[in-house]
Amino acid sequence: MPAHPLPANLADNVGAIAAYTAQSLADEFDKDAEWLLARFTTPAALDFITRAYLSGLDQGHSPAKAASDAGVALIHMWAEVTLTAQEHTIL
Repeated sequence: MPAHPLPANLADNVGAIAAYTAQSLADEFDKDAEWLLARFTTPAALDFITRAYLSGLDQGHSPAKAASDAGVALIHMWAEVTLTAQEHTIL
């Protein structure tokens, strides 16, 4: 449970993190932003982003830093899942 009240704009912030992360990956790796956004807005992904964002706030980070860290965590998780899927496809 967060050590502080939930931000009033939590849903907007989480949505923005998902959108900016999807667009960043799409731009950097020539991926389809809409395809990525669909995956980053599943209930499991939104829960992951929310927990990462709130964890950053609980650690005393500014909302911008907490959002940035949550986006980086999402990229790492996406990369790990993608690599695991590729390994299973190859084998």
